[in-house]
Amino acid sequence: PRLARRMASDPLEAVRQAAGQALEATGEATACAAAFAAALGDEAAEVRCLALAVLGRLGESVAGIHAAAVAARLEDADPTVRVAASRCLGCLAGAGEGQALALARRLDDEDAAAWWSAVEVLSQMGQTAASILTARLEDPDPMVRRLMGTALSHLGRSARAHMAELAARLKDEDFLVRRRVVEAVGGLRGLAWPTEDASRSIGDTRKVTEAVTFALEMLGDGDASSRFGAQEALRQLGTSMTIQAALADNLSHESEAVRRHAAGAVSRSGSLGGCGAALRGALSLGVDASSKQDRSADVRASAAQAFGRLADVAHASELAALSGLPSPEVAAATATLGGQLPRR
Repeated sequence: PRLARRMASDPLEAVRQAAGQALEATGEATACAAAFAAALGDEAAEVRCLALAVLGRLGESVAGIHAAAVAARLEDADPTVRVAASRCLGCLAGAGEGQALALARRLDDEDAAAWWSAVEVLSQMGQTAASILTARLEDPDPMVRRLMGTALSHLGRSARAHMAELAARLKDEDFLVRRRVVEAVGGLRGLAWPTEDASRSIGDTRKVTEAVTFALEMLGDGDASSRFGAQEALRQLGTSMTIQAALADNLSHESEAVRRHAAGAVSRSGSLGGCGAALRGALSLGVDASSKQDRSADVRASAAQAFGRLADVAHASELAALSGLPSPEVAAATATLGGQLPRR
């Protein structure tokens, strides 16, 4: 067609671009997909961007055979073209997924828009993209880790093979990283967490129990989406071990932060359950008075708060022993139980 020839060879950039726009407007773009693919090599960035946009709109059935040519534009010197190439691949479905490794190179792009467009498109792809994004969870920049968590949450089932890495990031020092990752875990609806044998095969069963602890803590987050993600994550995590057993294990963890979060998570769980002995041990109470008291004042305070929040008559003597601690929860529980508490 004459318009296709104009787009390919007219000496004026504006005419080449107008010819391409006219081809699409008149419904001739499908028949001229090869002409648009050839225009990916045009000397003008605007024409290259137009060609990429049109090929993306044509979709996989028409433009899928040009996916490699589109991926080549990910190395374009112009960042706007690199962005357009990423978005085009995202529109080419399975053919675009075949270029995931080419997109991965854009995760080192110095242009923020080109970098983010690659992340967005990878978050719509499958297993290969999940591996690429998971590797970036180790990035030293917390902003990058947060965005990787968000991207993985969009991948859903494709992230299943990377549950161990996700669990490790549930104890990330950055709260927003933990929140994004718990949302990713929560997005795996209907999928079982690896069994205990599978956890042992990767050499870190405790990684899973720590994930339970931090997910429980997030049940008290002010953000509704975080609470939902935490609930879904707990449903997955609870398939291979009881939540209470995980918390009891973490109350003796070598990390003070994990012990403190575990004590707080007991409060969120709604029951002392199998954690009572571990909490009493941390506070040297009752039958566990001979146990070594936790060396951290913050952990002891969290343990006391857990007792106070979940108190009932059965724990009256322990509460009486704790009533001198500066804990609002303990004070409230003491007042609630009133005369049922033994006098000190």
